[in-house]
Amino acid sequence: TKQTEDQDMASQMARFRAADAITPQQRIDSLTNISSDSLIAKEFDKHESNSYDALFEYAEKTNTPFKGKKITELTLGELKEFTSARGKGSYFDFNAYEKKGRRAKTTPLGKFQIVGNTLKGLINNYGWDLDTVFNKKTQDQMYLQLANEVMNVPFGSLPTLTQANNLRGQFEGFKNLTDNQMSNLAIETQRIIQRIKQTNPNFFIKVKNIKSPFPKKRPTK
Repeated sequence: TKQTEDQDMASQMARFRAADAITPQQRIDSLTNISSDSLIAKEFDKHESNSYDALFEYAEKTNTPFKGKKITELTLGELKEFTSARGKGSYFDFNAYEKKGRRAKTTPLGKFQIVGNTLKGLINNYGWDLDTVFNKKTQDQMYLQLANEVMNVPFGSLPTLTQANNLRGQFEGFKNLTDNQMSNLAIETQRIIQRIKQTNPNFFIKVKNIKSPFPKKRPTK
């Protein structure tokens, strides 16, 4: 009916106005959000960590000096200091020398277990403000910047197995994934990266023309 057509047109115009009202930053925030039901999130849940507050072996939940620590409430500047500190009582020394059970010279943080040196590389490469809070949004965006850097897939292409393995090398938990599982994870990641590049390619442009700090194998510190 004419009334139904008018209602449909009004609804469509309202959606267009809402889309126009979204800022470029809001578009990026929406595109970089990694859904909890995505393959990426599910594989990290199983093989790396299931929490954006996660420390090494969930030290934030167990009887350690870091129990109750919420890194999603800390800034990048605070976490640079936290992961850089050395000596008795530091996060690094606790993981390397003091904790019970499995020890490792490592400083992983959050859902994607980004270690201190990688965190510093991302901050320096992409101009992250040190006052930025290391919340879910920041961690998702840093994962995508890291993935884009290490896979280096040409625009419009899907990652090869070699490129997928470059991503695998950044995450200790992925060493036991099959090639097919790793390829699927890399493809889903690349599709998000591609949508972001179509909207704002500057998101992946480094502020300094420096050599990538991300080796093919996961850094440990």
